[in-house]
Amino acid sequence: MKLKCKRRRIIPAGLLAALLALSVWLPALPAAADTSGGETEASASTAVPPETDAADKVYRIVEQDGQGAILSEPSEAAFWEYPLLPGGLEKAGRFRVVNETPRAVALTMTPALPYDDPAALTYFSQLRITLEQEDGSLLYEGPYTGLADQTPLLSVEELKPGEAREYLVTIRCPFSYTGDPSAESSPVSWEFRASARMVTDPIEDDSSQEGIAKLLIAAVAVLVVIGVILRIVKLVRGRRQASQK
Repeated sequence: MKLKCKRRRIIPAGLLAALLALSVWLPALPAAADTSGGETEASASTAVPPETDAADKVYRIVEQDGQGAILSEPSEAAFWEYPLLPGGLEKAGRFRVVNETPRAVALTMTPALPYDDPAALTYFSQLRITLEQEDGSLLYEGPYTGLADQTPLLSVEELKPGEAREYLVTIRCPFSYTGDPSAESSPVSWEFRASARMVTDPIEDDSSQEGIAKLLIAAVAVLVVIGVILRIVKLVRGRRQASQK
């Protein structure tokens, strides 16, 4: 009987020790999970953020005091307006043109090269520039000095109110260039021109065409009536003359 009592006392003691061990070991599992989760959050927070699609420069077509104007933001020259790339460097950026007027406009753009600066033209002749639309359509690819050969370089027949167009510019300077661009380059004016377009309402066009058609029909009807009347008068006169004879 005494042995049985000892076994009964030993068994609860063993269970108690096992439960204590589990109570110490089980909380360690979430701690490991939290540690791995903390590492994931840290790596996500320290990751390099993706590049934004913000334009490097925006050309805004506006109206001021009843006059049209094109404002550039920022006002400082962009790298495509004042290239300063040393040999072996390539740079890409984008600009946006926004029509902020209440009417549609026709837009053109042609860079004005500094033909009175031989050093700048020599430097520009070594630069390769690519101009693309936002859908990837290629507008120009070639030497920087060839930008003015294609007139206009950029042309939009109709830019509606509130509409925007975006373009990608890439400039490359070859490794063979060993000069100093800060001493040789010169600012280039990318001249944007916008003119208002008279956009007619299709409904008004249809109504005007319908009105013209009605006038033509009425004129033809009047001519037919006049022709019938003249025919009748001629017949009546012929009969009278015949009766008199």
